[in-house]
Formats: sequence, C-alpha cells, structure tokens
Amino acid sequence: MAARRTKSRPRPQARLRFAEHVLTREIDGELVLRNLKTEGYFGLDEIGTRIWAALTEQATVDKTCDALLWEYAVERPALERDIERLLGEMQAKGLVSRKHA
Repeated sequence: MAARRTKSRPRPQARLRFAEHVLTREIDGELVLRNLKTEGYFGLDEIGTRIWAALTEQATVDKTCDALLWEYAVERPALERDIERLLGEMQAKGLVSRKHA
C-alpha cells in the first residue's frame, strides 16, 4: 500500500520560490532571514544555512537531497523529512512558497 501525502506535506519535486521581500545575512556561518512584510526574523544554524544554500541552488527538495547526500552521513528519508520540516516553518513565515507542476 502506497503512503498518502497530506496537503500539508510538501511534494519533493515542487519548485521553490523564494520571497522577494526577504533579506538574508550570514553571520559566523549562520543565516538570519528578515521578512520585510512582517518585520519578523528567522534564524538558521550552520546546517540550516547549508540547506538554504542548496535549496537556492537546486530549487527542489528532490535535487537538494541529491546534492546534500554527498555532504552528510544521513539516510535520504530522514534528510527529506528535515528539509520538508524546515521548509514548512519557512513557508508559514512567508519566506518561501511552492509551485507544483
């Protein structure tokens, strides 16, 4: 039986769109994002910063996982879950959106 995806769980092949109203600044290997619409801040640790960089380079969760699997000793399902959780938080804060094909 195939696993069902819920509406809240992102699809790995969905293309990401990074909000234009977000400023980023790297400080000591960590990234701070500021949403200019809400004036809220969102901080990423060193690994989150690397995931953000890979997402901006690859534009999909699937391709980001492919790239990061070479860098980190982690199983693909765990990496996908971590990336999807991070993107869910960022999407809720208006920092990214997804465009499904």
